[in-house]
Amino acid sequence: MGIRTILGPRGTEVASYLFWGACTTAVNVASFVALRSLARVPVVPANAVAWALAVIFAFATNRAFVFRPETSGARAVAGELAKFTAARLASGAADMALVYALIDRARFPETATKVAINVLVVAMNYVAGKFFVFAKEKAS
Repeated sequence: MGIRTILGPRGTEVASYLFWGACTTAVNVASFVALRSLARVPVVPANAVAWALAVIFAFATNRAFVFRPETSGARAVAGELAKFTAARLASGAADMALVYALIDRARFPETATKVAINVLVVAMNYVAGKFFVFAKEKAS
């Protein structure tokens, strides 16, 4: 019995999304650590570069292995990349706002709150990828 049989097509997509999301997190963290420890880049620029590298990696893996859109051509891919980046900027802003509001201002417990926020952000990114960035066009 294969993974597709156990999870079904949607479950396979979600599992793939979670796997590649974990890999994206590894790219982000490894890039940040390398920039900080090896190149001595200040925190904010190192985080910005790590985030950008992670977004590029996430776009490539989401496109190739998770959502597999049928679109092709430079213009279509550039449009998807623009929408993907906009969605990631939006979820990143939501993450920052929630961290500020719930942890910094309301003093909720840091680790549990950050985990809960990240679950929300992952869900937001999946929905954005599925229905906004890589949405399948409906047949007329």
